[in-house]
Amino acid sequence: MVEKACSSDFGRTDGPGIFRATEARLATDLEHFGWKVLPGIANFLLCLLPENGPGAAEVVGRCRARNLYHRDAAVMGSQLGTHAIRIAVKDGPTNQRMGSTPRDIAR
Repeated sequence: MVEKACSSDFGRTDGPGIFRATEARLATDLEHFGWKVLPGIANFLLCLLPENGPGAAEVVGRCRARNLYHRDAAVMGSQLGTHAIRIAVKDGPTNQRMGSTPRDIAR
């Protein structure tokens, strides 16, 4: 039961295959804009933003203004630095909005 509870698919009604496909699409969208998406098994993506762009705190603030709630990953550990954010994988329409975040916040 512990292994199942630690799985990112625990409690999901859309099934692990659909969830992973949705996660992969979102990761690809974000990588297209130069964000590095680190692999993992959790139900969120850990992303490293380009060092020559805005930091995590600024990106999170700009996203919040668009009703997208990413998290500054600096609180997850000091080794992540100021350009790491955590993005939860959501439903399809929300993921599409999150996937266009880099383009939208650059405006």
